[in-house]
Amino acid sequence: MPMNIDTSKLVVTIPEDLVLTEDERSVLSKGLSFIPQQKYIDEFDAKSDLEQYYRRLRLKSQFHDQDSTVSNRDEFQQLNRKKSNWTPFPGKFASLDLYIQKCRHDIEQLDIKQRVKSRNMSARELSALRTLKNNPNYVIKRADKGGATVVWRKDLYISEGERQLSDRATYQPLPNDPTSKDIDIVKTTIKSLIKNNQLPATANSLINTDGSCANWYMLPKIHKQSNPGRPIVSACNSPTVVISEFIDSILQPIVQKLPTYIKDTNEAVKLFENFQFRSMGGYIFTMDVKSLYTSIPINDGLIALRHYLEKDINQPRMCSVETILRLSELVLTTTAFAFNGSYYRQISGVSMGSKMAPSFACLFMGYLEHNIFEQFERQKPELFKRYIDDCIGATSGSTEDVLDFANNYHPAIEFTYEISSKSVAFLDIQLSIDNLNLTTSVHYKDTDAHTYLNYASSHPPSCKRAIPYSQFLRLRRICSSNEDFKLRTAEMAEFFYQRGYPNDIVDKSLDKIHTVTHEEALIPKVHDVSDRTSLVLTFHPTSKKIAKIVMDNYHILESDPVTKNIFNVHPMISYKRDRNLKDQLVNSKLKSSNHNDVGMTKCNRNRCKTCKHVICTSSIIGPRTINPIESAEFNIVGM
Repeated sequence: MPMNIDTSKLVVTIPEDLVLTEDERSVLSKGLSFIPQQKYIDEFDAKSDLEQYYRRLRLKSQFHDQDSTVSNRDEFQQLNRKKSNWTPFPGKFASLDLYIQKCRHDIEQLDIKQRVKSRNMSARELSALRTLKNNPNYVIKRADKGGATVVWRKDLYISEGERQLSDRATYQPLPNDPTSKDIDIVKTTIKSLIKNNQLPATANSLINTDGSCANWYMLPKIHKQSNPGRPIVSACNSPTVVISEFIDSILQPIVQKLPTYIKDTNEAVKLFENFQFRSMGGYIFTMDVKSLYTSIPINDGLIALRHYLEKDINQPRMCSVETILRLSELVLTTTAFAFNGSYYRQISGVSMGSKMAPSFACLFMGYLEHNIFEQFERQKPELFKRYIDDCIGATSGSTEDVLDFANNYHPAIEFTYEISSKSVAFLDIQLSIDNLNLTTSVHYKDTDAHTYLNYASSHPPSCKRAIPYSQFLRLRRICSSNEDFKLRTAEMAEFFYQRGYPNDIVDKSLDKIHTVTHEEALIPKVHDVSDRTSLVLTFHPTSKKIAKIVMDNYHILESDPVTKNIFNVHPMISYKRDRNLKDQLVNSKLKSSNHNDVGMTKCNRNRCKTCKHVICTSSIIGPRTINPIESAEFNIVGM
């Protein structure tokens, strides 16, 4: 029997006394990754996916005699956001034409509109979902840490946002949307660099001419007092999004060479296991930078970039250090966004949400650490590593001197720290001292809701079956003690039972993981590079029937002496997810509370393919008359 877990951790409200119905709580407790089962497959979407698959087959046959690992496109052309839709004409391979024709015919004969009888949400839950979607007074977000779903009362969310944005050292209010001006600045800068031979002509792909203003939003820090928000800028279509991606491709390899760099939990565990104190009575400590991203002075960050770029000067690049710095400065100084109908520019640091933000922050911290340890004259820690802004250290001597020195080194950077002679938490690791060695176990925050994917979610069964084992494998890597590992796996098994996983799936995963040693779990898995053509379908029970037709007809290609060498392996059937609760309930842009807005409007979601075709209007034009839409009850929203 599963143990009783506090389900109140699954759904958190701000304020605490915000009233939700039982059905609303039931919906939200499923987790934002939960996918409601649709009655019917999206026929247009499925056939569009199939056409993409046929196109991949034709491209593979067209270029099968060319080396696919060699590209004639430089790194700027590879950043081009406008992808080619060119498809080779039929007629080159008769068997391929026959295969595609046969697949299309068989799929047309399929009862693709067959209704799914079983649903994974009750009628009351579906009604509650619609109520939550249409309630303009709620802001629904995933908690910053712990996985809980948070329902934030809109007026309190706006109040917290305005409190943060009132910091004039970080944010500057703007009178209107600056996007068009920022696009012009980007155009002028890139074209000037090309004209002066500082960038090749292909660097025109760095200009995002269809850019839109970013949205600023917050993730609630429910693990902290007063539930402050972590500021995020949704910059996926900002004027500098492509430049930021280009800069990040240059900075990432440098970040990985930093002496304090930690890639992930696995690397941290190996590091801790190989560490040994010089003498008994050692200490371990953690350091965390307060609001790192927004605290970095732009000029100091660029100085750090220059230091590492010049140090890494032998690395082949398509542009000079000065050009990279100019492009970085462009990204940092044109960060603008909207919040609650107002516009702002970030004038300090780098926005969380920018592609280059983690690398920029890491190099700034690396440069800061370099200078601190170079100037600190007393005993240095025997171990000091960092994951972005989370630092971990160990020393046999005193810790106060180095921590105080670090905290007073840079006026803009403030560290919070914890020191212990027994145990501290770092990332998802509980690190403890055992004589001269360090031991590791898993660490959960008090607010961790253990919101693993609900088993009733409309995901491929193979995906759901793999989740328990993957999480047990994570425990096998982290827990250095076998006894601790057994306790933790038993504990985690209960978490999965609570999320609806059948006993046999959990038990099989437990049996399998107990045959794996801690050392074996830490060996990195090598993934084979496959040349298989992929068919990617949105998962739905009917999509499996489509996939079967595609596979059953593949013998046509294998039986042709000409194409059997081109298509010598079966296609890879992959599934993308349908719209989950997050897609339906969470938006970086605030909902309008004005129920009097009428007419045709855009949803303004960054990835919406319909908005560009929508004409915003408050009336419907007929052949002889213009009919105003007089009630919001009949609104049409492009979604």
